[in-house]
Amino acid sequence: MPFLTFRSLEEGCGDTIHLLIKKKGDCLEKCFFSGQQSCLITVAVANILCSCLEGKDLKLVQKILNNCQAMIEKKEYNLENCPDLQVFSDISRFPHRVECIKLVVRAIIKIMN
Repeated sequence: MPFLTFRSLEEGCGDTIHLLIKKKGDCLEKCFFSGQQSCLITVAVANILCSCLEGKDLKLVQKILNNCQAMIEKKEYNLENCPDLQVFSDISRFPHRVECIKLVVRAIIKIMN
């Protein structure tokens, strides 16, 4: 099972993340990443999300990702299923850093679909 590579959509940002997600039935069995070519925020978000999502039911995974997107977009959200993401609750105040989280979320969603 190969790692899939995703790059930032922001011009001037060179973040690249490599993800491997293994699903088994209705469960996200394993979630690994490599972010050696990414900023600290991208690596931290990938670490938190991979740790949080691993072993979860795919419906719960989608719920967590939807809440993470809502947080980024300054909409109502609930991170009770992944409370460690709360550390990024004010990320929208730093527009140049929002893409760091979006990159990871976008990549996981793409693999999940």
